[in-house]
Amino acid sequence: MEANPESITGPWLAAAADCGITRLSIGIQSLHDPLLRAVGRRGSVNAARKALDTVADFWHGQLSVDLICGIPGQTDTMLLDDIREVSRYSVDHVSLYSLMVEPGTPLSRRLEHTPGFHLPDNEQDLWFSARDALEEAGFLQYEVSNFAKPGKECHHNLVYWHMDPYLGAGPSAVGTMPNGDESVRYTNTRDLTAWFSDPSQHQDIEHISRKDTLFEVLLMGFRLNAGISRKRFENRFSTDILVSIAQAVDSWEKRGLLVVEGDSVALTRNGLPLLNRFLSDCMEELFHQ
Repeated sequence: MEANPESITGPWLAAAADCGITRLSIGIQSLHDPLLRAVGRRGSVNAARKALDTVADFWHGQLSVDLICGIPGQTDTMLLDDIREVSRYSVDHVSLYSLMVEPGTPLSRRLEHTPGFHLPDNEQDLWFSARDALEEAGFLQYEVSNFAKPGKECHHNLVYWHMDPYLGAGPSAVGTMPNGDESVRYTNTRDLTAWFSDPSQHQDIEHISRKDTLFEVLLMGFRLNAGISRKRFENRFSTDILVSIAQAVDSWEKRGLLVVEGDSVALTRNGLPLLNRFLSDCMEELFHQ
């Protein structure tokens, strides 16, 4: 279950546990009020600390926190302080996300029109420093944005990254099922009234082609440090991944940014931060030849 800090109380945590929830993810984002205000968060540092204290007293399941890197005004010291502080709690998992600025949003307009308000010039260095600090604190990177204590990886998200079948229930929910080497994806309506009237009649159904499904497997699987299993890939698509993206694999392997080891094809520690460039090369090879 995901929650903002201001939503967390002892009775709320007890109710979640009674419902079978075993993993809690808190959207901390930052433990510096000016940074929270910079991205329009309603919460506060006091609320975040109170939530972490409440969780320490009442929660016995796994705990994950979200942090954001690249907020306007954020410094290396601020981000490392955040990591040190959350590490003092019984946190099993940290998601470290780079700030994404969408066009047309209030943040985008503020960046465009406010003198002196800008993204950090050293955002990449910030992220690398944070990665190193998390690893020093015992959190191992297992996905491009996710770090966990040994054995505490998020099994829920691993379903998506492995492109395993999943069902979504409720308004706006999404589910994806395999159909041979293709896929079928449904998206439920956002309209609560329409959904209650007849969920099965208010879905968008998308049939995903073999080539698009194959690219989604690359898109999700190469996010993982462990990469993609050649055997699983061949079982689904009846071809070796080393054949499907031969040029990209050869180019990136020669530069030490990708490794083929046993059953695994994966980006290296230096290659993983360049994931989008690698996927662009894969897309070019798959769709434009």
